[in-house]
Amino acid sequence: MMTKSAPPMFTDNGNGFDMTQAGVLLILGDMFYGNDPELTGAARTRTGEFVADILQAAATGGFKQADIFITMLTRKQRSARLGEMAQAASDAAGEQAYSEAMERFRRKDVDG
Repeated sequence: MMTKSAPPMFTDNGNGFDMTQAGVLLILGDMFYGNDPELTGAARTRTGEFVADILQAAATGGFKQADIFITMLTRKQRSARLGEMAQAASDAAGEQAYSEAMERFRRKDVDG
């Protein structure tokens, strides 16, 4: 059985990188669960809320590995499997949930 290949999560556009939804989930999840020391206060709260929103929508869409995904992020276990799980979570969450979570993330006041 052949599976559909996901697009690259990060694509160099010559002036930085374009990211897929899975790439954003992976980066923000890594910052939040990996305890990035530069992520503090309101930014930490907003990041955690975004990741939680996506993982909740993913669970609703049938993604059953959120606990494993979080554990791997917390333990800093970087692997192809982690990327595959980010893609699966993003696919299960869907475009609508991602757009809504991103809109909430952008609207919140950075200072609290």
